[in-house]
Amino acid sequence: MLKGILDPGGYHYHSDTSHNVAQILTIIVLVCTGLYVLFNIYRHPLAIYPGPNIARFTRLWHAVHLVRGTLLEELHKAHNKYGPVVRIAPDELSYICPEAWDDIYENKVRPEMTRDPRFFQEAGAQGQSLLTVTHEHHRAMRKKLAHGFSMKSLQDTEELRISHVDLLMQRLVENSQGGSVLDLVKWFTFFAYDVQSDLAFGESLGCLKTSSFHPWVQILNEFDKLDPLFRAITYFPWTRRFTQYLTPRYVVEMEEKLTATSVEKAKGRMVRPAGRSDFLEHVVQTDSMSEADVCANAVALIGAGSDTTATLISGTIYYLLQNPKILQKLTCDLRGRFKTENDLDQSSVDKNELLQACVQETLRIYPPAAVGFTRVVPSPGATIAGKFVPGGVRYADYASLFR
Repeated sequence: MLKGILDPGGYHYHSDTSHNVAQILTIIVLVCTGLYVLFNIYRHPLAIYPGPNIARFTRLWHAVHLVRGTLLEELHKAHNKYGPVVRIAPDELSYICPEAWDDIYENKVRPEMTRDPRFFQEAGAQGQSLLTVTHEHHRAMRKKLAHGFSMKSLQDTEELRISHVDLLMQRLVENSQGGSVLDLVKWFTFFAYDVQSDLAFGESLGCLKTSSFHPWVQILNEFDKLDPLFRAITYFPWTRRFTQYLTPRYVVEMEEKLTATSVEKAKGRMVRPAGRSDFLEHVVQTDSMSEADVCANAVALIGAGSDTTATLISGTIYYLLQNPKILQKLTCDLRGRFKTENDLDQSSVDKNELLQACVQETLRIYPPAAVGFTRVVPSPGATIAGKFVPGGVRYADYASLFR
C-alpha cells in the first residue's frame, strides 16, 4: 500500500480520478441547468404567457434593466410586442389590462393576495414602517397612523401647509426677477420636503429658507439611486451574503449618518408638547408605537410623500402648459371663484371640479410612483383577467404607467 501511495503512477491515478469527478459534476450541472431552462420555457404553469425569451427562464432580464433604470421602457416595448399580459421573469407576470387591477388589488380573492414578502422585514423586527412591515401586520400599523390622515387632521394642519405655500410663492417671486429662468421642479421639491418634514418630524428641513437641499435629503436621494441595485440583489438570496463585503465604505457611512439624523429628529418630535396636529401626533401621545417604528415611519412618510408630491405638481403644470385652452379655462374658473388669497382653503379647493379633474388626469397619465405594486398569488391560485394563475406567482399591474 505504501508503494502504491509513493509511486508516481499513483499520483497520476488520483489526478485522473479528480479530473473525471470534475467532468461528471460539470455534466450534471449542465444537464440540470438545461432541464431547468426547458421546464421554465415549455412546462412551467406560466409557459402559456408570452414574454422575452430570456425572461422566461431567468430573473436576469428583469434585474439588469432594473439596475440600469430602463425597466419601464423595456416593459413598455414588451407589452407592445406581446400584449396586455407579459411574463417578465420565471415566476412573475406584468399586467396592463384594467380588469386585472380589480382582481389583484380589490381583495376579491380569499385568502387575499399579499405583498411580495421578499421586500419586507420579519414580523417583530425593530424599526418597521408602512413600507417595510409584513402584509399581515400592515393593516394594524396603518390603523395606528390613520388618525394623522383624517379629514380633521388635514383641517388642523391647513395653516401649517399654507405657511409653506406662502414661502414658496415668495421665493419664486424673489428668484424670477429680471427674467431669470427657474427650475420649478427643484422648487416644488424644496416645498414638498419642507411640508412633509414639518408634518412628520415636527420641524421643517429649511430647504425653501436656504434655497438648497438639506444634507439629510441629499443622503436620502443618494440611497434612492442605489435602491434599484439593492432590490435586484433581493431577487437572488445567495448574493446577500456577499453584499456586506462588496458595499463601498461611503455607502455604509451614508447609511449610518442617515440613521443617526433620522433618530435624532424622531426623538425631537416625540418630546414635543401635545396638541400639535401632524402625521404622528396620535401615535406619540398614545404611545402605541415604539421609538424605532416612529422613526422609521417618519422617514417613510417623508420619502414617499415628498418626491411624489413634487412630481405630481410638476406634471400637472407641464400638461396644463401643453394644453393652453384647459389652462385658460382653469385660470378663469379659479380667479372667478377666489377673489383673494384668503378665500383659498382646503374645502373650497376640493370642491373645484375642474381643478380636481386636472389633478386626476395627471395622476392617470403621469403617475408619481413609477413602479408596479407587486403581489403574490395565494396558494390555491386565482383568476386574473379571465385566466387562472397558480399560487406563488408574482405579478404587478403596470397599467397606469403606460396610459
